[in-house]
Amino acid sequence: MKKIYTTEKYRRYNLTKSRKGVKKRKKVYRPNYTSYKDAISNIKDKVVAPEDFRLIENTEKCLKFFRDIRSKEFLTNIKGEKSVEFTLEKVIEIDYGTISILTAISDDLKYKNINFRGNLPPNEKSREFVIESGFLNHMFDSRGNKITVKSKSDLIFFEKGSGKLLEKDNKKISEMVKSAILHLTGESKHCLPVKTLILEICGNSIEWGNTSKKQWLFGLKYDENKVIFTVTDVGLGILKTLRKKNFQKINDAFTFKSPMEILIGAFQKKYNSSTMEENRNKGLPSVRLNYEIGNIKKLIVLTNDVILHYDNQLNSKTFKKGTPRYKGTFYQWEMDLDCVKNIYKT
Repeated sequence: MKKIYTTEKYRRYNLTKSRKGVKKRKKVYRPNYTSYKDAISNIKDKVVAPEDFRLIENTEKCLKFFRDIRSKEFLTNIKGEKSVEFTLEKVIEIDYGTISILTAISDDLKYKNINFRGNLPPNEKSREFVIESGFLNHMFDSRGNKITVKSKSDLIFFEKGSGKLLEKDNKKISEMVKSAILHLTGESKHCLPVKTLILEICGNSIEWGNTSKKQWLFGLKYDENKVIFTVTDVGLGILKTLRKKNFQKINDAFTFKSPMEILIGAFQKKYNSSTMEENRNKGLPSVRLNYEIGNIKKLIVLTNDVILHYDNQLNSKTFKKGTPRYKGTFYQWEMDLDCVKNIYKT
């Protein structure tokens, strides 16, 4: 027998069924759905770099920029895609320390699935510096293709999660050290003291760093008659790690001493070892020793709320409470021909 769906009985049935369907659709959970109105409101402002974007000369303004690009305040989230956008349009001066930290932060954001977008400075000198620094070789274009440009520096990431540097990473460091010696002397050869120093800082970066991947960035900048070395991590930083681990469990280190005094103490073998061995001579003490005997020059350490200039203590500074600080640890030093001669003499 044929059913007639226009009768009152079936009209009521179809109406009830359609209402139930609407109710069910309302309960559908769409976590990544963002309306156009919400999408517009979720687009954050670009983080603007200062005119003087030199970490060593204009530390506090650079730290504010680094803090902002890592802050949720400037994190755009549209349909689950997260991104941070910065602009270098005002930059007139920039240095290699800034490039090193910027590269380390960009890699950390990439690990957290956050897109990092920016532009080049219109200022010709600054633009050329960024291109030659090797920073762009760690970035991607708008189509997702890796950018490759010829640079006058090397920026290489190393990962150390097993407590032991991988053999391939060891070889990378050896080759980079040979390149530095070649630049300074015209002769490509190994230099064990320089490699040992880098390995000490490598171990130190992992010990104090506490980054997501236990990763650190090693950089070389080939300047006229000198090479600039940088080691960068974006973890907790030396002082914050000391407070967290509370080596020695002594109040004077954190209550009666300034952050500057605590950092200097770490370089003097006071807190660097969990075993408290006074003659350990590794990590930070080894770095200080190399500076004191003339193997390296212009040693600078930036961590948390302190920047320490070994070559000129008058430039060292503890940042005021409430001002930006660096979450991580950054080392920079230089070597010239005199340093190489001193190494082989000793």
